[in-house]
Amino acid sequence: MHVPLVILWLLAGIGWYEPHDKAELAAEITRTFDQLISISFQAEVSLKGHGPAIDNTQQGDIRLDVKMKKDGKAKIEAFRGAIKDWLVICDGVQITEWHSDDNSWTKYPLGTSPENHPDRIRQLLVTQKKAPGLLSRYGTSWLGPDNPEQTWRQTLILNNATKLVGGRTIGGKECLVVKVDESSSHSDGALYLKTREVFKMYFDAQSYLPVRETTDVSAGPMGIKVISYQRETNYKNMIRNPPIADSVFEFTPPPGSTFISPDDPRFAPPPKLEGKSAPGFAIANVDGATCDLADFKGKRPVLLVFWATWCGPCCQEIPFLRELRSEHTTESLAILAVSSEAKAADLARFAKKKKMTYSVLHDEKKEVSKAYQASAIPRTILIDKSGVVVKVWKGWSGDEEAKEIRAEIAKLMK
Repeated sequence: MHVPLVILWLLAGIGWYEPHDKAELAAEITRTFDQLISISFQAEVSLKGHGPAIDNTQQGDIRLDVKMKKDGKAKIEAFRGAIKDWLVICDGVQITEWHSDDNSWTKYPLGTSPENHPDRIRQLLVTQKKAPGLLSRYGTSWLGPDNPEQTWRQTLILNNATKLVGGRTIGGKECLVVKVDESSSHSDGALYLKTREVFKMYFDAQSYLPVRETTDVSAGPMGIKVISYQRETNYKNMIRNPPIADSVFEFTPPPGSTFISPDDPRFAPPPKLEGKSAPGFAIANVDGATCDLADFKGKRPVLLVFWATWCGPCCQEIPFLRELRSEHTTESLAILAVSSEAKAADLARFAKKKKMTYSVLHDEKKEVSKAYQASAIPRTILIDKSGVVVKVWKGWSGDEEAKEIRAEIAKLMK
């Protein structure tokens, strides 16, 4: 039951009120953020880990100096040690990005709909592999109008948090801790895959502002952590409603800097594969023989699947691919499973255990995955006899997707 504000005020005289469940805490956080006109803080971020999903350029420690206003203005300066690494400024109308690697910057309009925000604040910096996860969180003001980041903590608590756990003292502050612990596993034949993500959010029990957040993710087969990473963010010097002049959100290009137009080709979204000629490749299968896509042109359709042994959804797709292999001869349909994992020998052992009755290829240099825009997996691509991409499926949705793939293949068999 919601506690009236007057009771909270009375309780404040004898000690702060402490919410008893995540819904109460969400209400307090929402009230706190609704009362903010401006905010400034530092976010000290540490990332470490290993695995295909971890880029070495993103690891290490970074400090963010952040200023935000309710009218949508925000300034985020990122430092590695004493060196400024990158900068994002949103003046409520346009976004400016600058990065230190080659002292270049760009400027472009702010997206007009919430779903545009994450993409529109990543143009220059993501091409330089600059902390994309941080940009999606801090790139525009938490306090801005119609900004989805404004209520992300409330959404986290209400929809995802498993529980409000016991308090903890951090830097002399009593904190309330929200924990999200999500695990998933998949067993198919000889393989058992498990993924776990533990997320904790620490809130000041008096101000209801964030103090710390931690994320611990691990994934892999048979208890082996093929992917493991930890990220910790500590919020410091949090000031509510400080006076912030609009001039703070003006950008002056540093001496010698280069402007890059937002229309530069590097910012353009990758072209759609459907209807275009499939990029050619010739790579080895797990037995060492070369598989050349050109060998199938004019003879049979090709189902191309990008996957990995540590990817749960990829492994869920394997039984369907086995069924598909039994339904069509190798002369009528080619099925090629492409993985960029480190060792071909590991892929060979995995394929044998999983009884993968189709061709398993080793994309050692990741060139094929890049050509087919398979940065996220699984990705399943159907190519017709003439070598043209017919359809691309992202992820694995189970029976529904299997039905679609079978239907598209049937069309090509006529």
